[in-house]
Amino acid sequence: MVFFILLFGVVAFVLAQLRTERHARALRARFDRHCLAIQIASANPRMCFDGRSATVVRDTEERGRRGHLHSIERFARNPAGEYFLILSNEPGPLFVKHVTHEMARAILLGAYVAP
Repeated sequence: MVFFILLFGVVAFVLAQLRTERHARALRARFDRHCLAIQIASANPRMCFDGRSATVVRDTEERGRRGHLHSIERFARNPAGEYFLILSNEPGPLFVKHVTHEMARAILLGAYVAP
């Protein structure tokens, strides 16, 4: 009897992990699709951002207590060398913000590349 209870617990745990990972893969895929679609136009070409031509510098995932993926934070660099922060904001739109070089140097450390 104890064996069956233990077996049931293991199966339930594995199924929960699979569901959590499936949700995380879906969130990552949606985030990547939305990042590629970002288009920010500006009179100053250094402040323009096109998700298709940007270089991903770093991705960070924030997970909850039970391992559920809550948000993704991405630092990307445009071809002009300017840095942008992109945050997932499920279920709403992405948050995109230009990051100064001083901030990018402090946050990205070794991944920072001067313009």
